[in-house]
Formats: sequence, C-alpha cells, structure tokens
Amino acid sequence: MPKRRYHHDINRLLTPFHDALIEINARRTNPDLVAKVHEYLNDDIPSHFNQARPITYLSRHVATANEETLHFISYNNNYKHDLPIVIGQDVHDLFVPDNILKHNLGRLPVNRGYTKHGQPIVEKVTIVDFNNFNGKKLQDVKTFCGTPLVTFHDELLATHATGKYLLADESAWVDRQHRGDLLEHYKKFLALMIVHGIMFELYETKDEKFVYTVLVPAFEFVTDHFGCPPLITHLLPPGEEYRKDWNGYPNAVYDTVKQCALENVAEQQ
Repeated sequence: MPKRRYHHDINRLLTPFHDALIEINARRTNPDLVAKVHEYLNDDIPSHFNQARPITYLSRHVATANEETLHFISYNNNYKHDLPIVIGQDVHDLFVPDNILKHNLGRLPVNRGYTKHGQPIVEKVTIVDFNNFNGKKLQDVKTFCGTPLVTFHDELLATHATGKYLLADESAWVDRQHRGDLLEHYKKFLALMIVHGIMFELYETKDEKFVYTVLVPAFEFVTDHFGCPPLITHLLPPGEEYRKDWNGYPNAVYDTVKQCALENVAEQQ
C-alpha cells in the first residue's frame, strides 16, 4: 500500500492531544456513557485506569529507557496537564526475538554518537541469552547480570526518565480479556480509551498488517458500540517518526547496559 494512503488511514484514527483532553473531560460528565463502558467491560477496569481523572497512557510489553518512552514521559510532564502518566506492561507475554520491540529488550541498539556525515553510530549490546529464553514469559527472562529482564528495564527507565510516571502491570487483565485473540482483546482494550484514558501511539509502516487486521476493525467496532471513537493520539509529532530510531536507546544508558553484557563475557572466560 502507498505510504501516503497508509498515513492518511492512520491519521483518521488519531485525535490531536489538546482536542483529546477536552473531549475526554466532556465524556466523563456523561454518566450514561461511563456506565456503558463499565457494562461492556463487566466492571473489569484496571485500577490505574479507574481513577478520579483520566490518564495519559502508553502500552508496552516492558517499559524501558528507549527514545520513544523517554519522549512520552518528558512530553507529558512538560505539557503540565496534571493527569496521571501511566505505562502499562504485559510481562506474561512471550519473549520472541522476531518481534522488534522484544528483540531490542535483549539486544539494545544504543546510539553512541554520529559520523561526520551525521549518520548515527549504533552499537548493539546483548544482555540476554536468546537461545535459552526464546518463547519464555518476559517475567521469566534473566539478563547476563542475573537481574530479571523486566526489572533491569524498569530500573533503567527510572534512572533516565525526566519527570514523574507510573508503571502498571496489566498482565492479569490481558489474561482475562482474550489473550491470544488480538482482535477480540483490542475491542476490550480500546474501550478503556472512551472515558478512562488517552493512549499515545506510533503506527509505523511495518505495522500495516496489524493496523488493518486488528486496529481498524476494533476501532470501528468500539466507535459504533459507544457512539464515539477511542481516544488515541500521536506519540510523536507528524514527520518526527523518521528523524531517529525511536526504538533505540540514548548513549546515556550505555555504561549500565555494557556492564551487564560484560558479565556474560567474564563468565565465559
């Protein structure tokens, strides 16, 4: 599919953040709409969504100090909207290296600087035995330095994030809401973005299959069911998605990551 058509289709799903803030506050004054969401989800609203105020939200398998997550935290803190800033994790999901986001949790592409021509110098640092942990739950994966993979990345983020945020383990909720059936799960998941949260997301061209087989059908279902669309907003300003590898890591994390990798080298000597 032509890139222009794809971006057009994505943009029609997204609401500018300023507009989303106004819209979600208006929706929350509609008790019938709030009740309809609770009824649809059988009152199974994750506690971090079920607050006195809506949340700004990023969903990732594991929160980590990569460029996109650091941007999400700093953007929301700088916006000064006074809403909870939440990153949801699903540590029951499986560690499968053919998924680029999960692969990068175990082999981190760190930007070490730039060439004289302005090209990034990237060093990929491996902190996990891929052969040993392929197909295991993320919560069961250990790094070379002995720290659980999830803990390693959560602590890395805590060290390098600028601003407040909350982490939420959504694994049990995903288990209850059609884990393994992405389309049915997304119908439930996007219902949380009607009155409870505004989701930040970036849909790249490599996500095309997911977008057209899962996201769009679920989005349209939820919109039809509630009479208004789930609130999803741009994780990055339009055009910025190609400026850098947002799934990569800044040089600031290098010493910590490299030290973990070197512990594996020391064990083999």
